[in-house]
Amino acid sequence: MIRILFVDDEPRLTAGLKRMLHPMRSEWHMEFVSSGPEALAELAKSEYDMIISDMRMPVMDGAELLAAVKEQYPRMARIILSGHTEEEAALRALPVAHQFLAKPCDPDSLKDTIRRTFHVQNVVQCEKLRAVIGSLDTLPSVPRLFTALTAMLADPTSSINSVADLLEQDPAMSGKILHLVNTAFFGQPQHTADIAKAVSLMGTTMIRNLALGAEVFEAFPMKASVPGFSVDEEQRHASAVAHLARHIAPSGIRENAFTGGLLHDAGKLILASRLPEQFRASIRHAEENGVSDVEAECEVIGASHAEAGAYLLGLWGLPTEVSEAVLLHHDVEVAAGRSLDITKSVCIANIVVNEMRGRETSAAEKYEILGVAGDVPDWRACLSEPVQGSVP
Repeated sequence: MIRILFVDDEPRLTAGLKRMLHPMRSEWHMEFVSSGPEALAELAKSEYDMIISDMRMPVMDGAELLAAVKEQYPRMARIILSGHTEEEAALRALPVAHQFLAKPCDPDSLKDTIRRTFHVQNVVQCEKLRAVIGSLDTLPSVPRLFTALTAMLADPTSSINSVADLLEQDPAMSGKILHLVNTAFFGQPQHTADIAKAVSLMGTTMIRNLALGAEVFEAFPMKASVPGFSVDEEQRHASAVAHLARHIAPSGIRENAFTGGLLHDAGKLILASRLPEQFRASIRHAEENGVSDVEAECEVIGASHAEAGAYLLGLWGLPTEVSEAVLLHHDVEVAAGRSLDITKSVCIANIVVNEMRGRETSAAEKYEILGVAGDVPDWRACLSEPVQGSVP
């Protein structure tokens, strides 16, 4: 049974939550406490899967509480309840909260957020990896792109489109912007995967404040080099897959397909930056034993980069269809049985880009299985665009 700890110092709101969620007692075990210290005492006694905390509380506010939870219980999902007038306080919670909910909280939004969050809990069974992912607030960005974004945001003449174009070159930056927009920090959750729309909703001023304050993006070096993996090369690959996925996808889902392609290997950034030794061992295992990257990761680490990426995006509240595309981007059999949706578009794009990079796979044969070669006659031409458009 899912175990959830609610923290709020206002008795009326706590009573309202209890009434609202009473029908869920058969699915969720819920406890309610009135302060941060009480919450930490309860967590020391019992194991929980999620904590939902009010932001404004005496003694220890929500940001301080979730910071302690992140440090001591990183595998827990962390959600903050914040009023629209609490921007300064909420900004402090950005590095420690997976999602934000508006206060007062709509019952359906709360239930939906809890359900969607726990939908991803079953993706990764490796407890060590779940703890690693739960502790993340950023992914490693390519340093030159971070520098370019910082310079662009410092320029008051920067346009929304120019910022969006730059963000679209970097999976880490795009992922965090979408993370924020898909929470209630900016009002009602948008559940969008369109990066340009996300920039428009946030505004360049907000992005500038977050980026320059180092609250959202962190251009940090890898803790250890991983032979066979490069953040810079990963950025180029992700950009190519994203552009091709958008090109392949039917009208109406192209922007979500683009985002799925851009973030499809986010799990590799997690493994390379936080578990470099195990990731290095998995790459070596794949080379020495002739197995796929996914098989090697599962054998050495206990989960694949696809599972790790989907788990993180689910915690961050991105649309389910995007995290599903990330989870299944290597599953050709599943994609082959689908209509041309986001998952299939990303899977095809990943196969084709890998083939163009000269990888020793049966990509051409898989591409035929997926059955869209005749529908995308000019896919080779669109591969050059994202690489050539990269920041020098």
